[in-house]
Amino acid sequence: MSLRSLFLALSVIGLCTTQGHDLAMAKPKKTPEAMPQPDLPTQWRGIGVDDIQATTAPSEEAWWQTFQSPALEGLLKTAVTHNQNLLATQAEGKRAEAYVRMIRASRLPTVTTSPSYTVQRFSATLGAQNFNQASGSQGLAFAPGRTVRIYTIPLNVNYEADIWLKNRDRQMAEAQRADGAQWDYQATRLSLQTDVASAYFNLIGAEQAIRIQDELIEELQENIHRQELREKAGLVTADAMRVEEQLFLDAKAEREGYVRLKEYALNELAYLTGKAPAQFDAPALRPLDDIPLPDVEALSVPSVLLTRRPDILAEEARLRATKLDVQVARKEYFPKLQLSPQSGLFTTNLGTLFNWQSRLLAFSASLVGSLYAGGLNRANLDLHKAEHESQLHRYFDTIYGAFRETEDALASLKTHKETLVDYENKLTRVTDRLATQQAKLEAGLIVEPDLNPLRIERLQLLQRISQAKTDVLVDALSLYKAVGGTY
Repeated sequence: MSLRSLFLALSVIGLCTTQGHDLAMAKPKKTPEAMPQPDLPTQWRGIGVDDIQATTAPSEEAWWQTFQSPALEGLLKTAVTHNQNLLATQAEGKRAEAYVRMIRASRLPTVTTSPSYTVQRFSATLGAQNFNQASGSQGLAFAPGRTVRIYTIPLNVNYEADIWLKNRDRQMAEAQRADGAQWDYQATRLSLQTDVASAYFNLIGAEQAIRIQDELIEELQENIHRQELREKAGLVTADAMRVEEQLFLDAKAEREGYVRLKEYALNELAYLTGKAPAQFDAPALRPLDDIPLPDVEALSVPSVLLTRRPDILAEEARLRATKLDVQVARKEYFPKLQLSPQSGLFTTNLGTLFNWQSRLLAFSASLVGSLYAGGLNRANLDLHKAEHESQLHRYFDTIYGAFRETEDALASLKTHKETLVDYENKLTRVTDRLATQQAKLEAGLIVEPDLNPLRIERLQLLQRISQAKTDVLVDALSLYKAVGGTY
């Protein structure tokens, strides 16, 4: 091949390579195309139309700073850096990004070399004329009976011209999957943060429940002692005493339940922060009454979920990837254009290896297409179409699941807040009655045992208020998670 022919071949390769870079070697554009959407509601069922208003999303840290708890902030930071499930999800994202780089690299020309040294002795049984006719050689270097040393330094280039943009689409599909993996990480991180906060509030609630229950048990025990004295005086019956004793036993059993809840919350926090329960130190706890309840009454319109929830965004990225897979499968029907220029040095004399006369030049181009593959391409296309349809349904299912979780959180939050208000109103009434009775006791109008039912009722209401506050805090976290990390 002449030098002019080589330059022409290399120019063709350069043109194809440049076009490939312009079309696809740049990072795939992530401007999302419009995705099919299911029918979306115009309002939340849990709140009225007048209550819906657009809100500005707070910063990522704002939601836990609302609770004014340094211990909670420390637990969240530890969980994000040590939780094994989150770290595994993060590693999956890195793996997906590395695979995209591999796909991108596979689209570039590959340049290889394999320097070689060969020693060969030719048969002496052939005459020079017959040998030249058989080997095509006219020189003495390859004469019969002669030993020849061959030095070769080849330079091979292989490049598949992406004339149908199939490889570009494959790269873009993997880039979308990498985006999905990153959104998976965000979804796992959001779930981890809300789980840590929920366990923390359950721990505070259980701790306060134990304190209140201890007061109740002490009050019931004193009441039993007073009732025993009254029983001896014939003022109460044995059946009434058995009722009081059963209340005392029930209160102790209830306390054991709160202790178990405390242990469960500690174990949950240990797991979420990447530690064994025996290695976990209980955090400092704020009194439950000092934790402000978040204001989550104003929610954005439902369609905002589609741009907030990381799990929805992850499924949307995978939906785009499967659509690109279908395009790639269609293009498998088209032939591939393979370009393979070759150059290098070839000589039988080591001293002339790097001379210009020792150059070796070659160029080949091949068009490879499938004439018959037993229906493989059709099956491959049907496979990717089915995967795209399946992913579309998963995408819709994730959207509907997000609305269900939000409605559930709204309904639970509404119920628990109403319950909390009801218990607080009852506590106010009981406290007022207890103050009135206390005044009567000081005036000598009633005796001490007459106050016991009100005291017990007050402690029971405090216990229910403590549980209701814990439920409201956990519901607020569930709503935070359901709407994608902001209120």
